[in-house]
Amino acid sequence: MDQWQSDEEGNRTRTVTVDLPPGVTEILGGGNSSFVGLLDDGTVLKFPHLLAESLEEFEAEAAIYQALGSHPRIIGFLGRSEHGIRLERGSRFLECLDATADDDQGLNLKLRWIRQIAEGLS
Repeated sequence: MDQWQSDEEGNRTRTVTVDLPPGVTEILGGGNSSFVGLLDDGTVLKFPHLLAESLEEFEAEAAIYQALGSHPRIIGFLGRSEHGIRLERGSRFLECLDATADDDQGLNLKLRWIRQIAEGLS
């Protein structure tokens, strides 16, 4: 069930009621078609809002992870489940950026991260 609310500045927020798959202890984030939930073993499960509508997309994403294999710049794929795909838990890049100082050392670190992102994309 979705509920939309607006704050005093006109920003809209969406509240969604979700049945969590087995083992998911908390929702870490989400997008247009899926959620990322923390599993009790410390890994994450990416699972669709509506299972029947997203199965093809998840099959394709799992196949891409399998084809890519292991790489230090790509989140680790741990397999599929009947509820979604299991992945290693990473960190949120924007949180890392916000927590990094804007001095020379912090800027060098941010440049190193950008280089690592480019390596992962290549």
